[in-house]
Amino acid sequence: MSLKDNLRYYREKSGFSARKFAAHIGIPYNTYANYEIKGTWASEENLNKIARALNVSFNDLLGSRTDAFLYYKERIEKDGVGIVKEMEDGKVLVTLFLLDSPRFEPSIVMTRDEFTDMCREAEKNPKDFHNDIKVPFTIKYARSCYEKDSSPVPMPSEIPDFDEPEYDPDAPVDFSEFGIELEK
Repeated sequence: MSLKDNLRYYREKSGFSARKFAAHIGIPYNTYANYEIKGTWASEENLNKIARALNVSFNDLLGSRTDAFLYYKERIEKDGVGIVKEMEDGKVLVTLFLLDSPRFEPSIVMTRDEFTDMCREAEKNPKDFHNDIKVPFTIKYARSCYEKDSSPVPMPSEIPDFDEPEYDPDAPVDFSEFGIELEK
């Protein structure tokens, strides 16, 4: 059974109406109704609240999904946010669809735990998982671009030192050097 089917089944088995159950676990009724009726994805935090209140395991509630990694993998792929491919070495290749025009789909290799942690970070404010997942992903992607030997862009072996000019904020500025004539 799907998540929405399991939610209804276990809620009805416990004797709650949908409205009373939402109030019991402390989430808005419309939010809970979207989980159960439309199959909208629930945050991991809310799924844990629901599972505890219904006295069932996280895995029972999710049905065929067995862990948070698979939950987030399916969520990202089902929602069309990106693709997560498991690799032979136990790592995953995560590709997110960041821009449609021009098309930009960066990829990062990371561990399952790193991927799950990144998704959890995005759910701290779960208003819009589609966009919220892009922030920690982009940060991780940017950092990986600057790591030596793993940058998709050739990096110089070392960045040369340069002399930073001295700046005196109280010194008068000669605007004529910039082609600007001040009125007197």
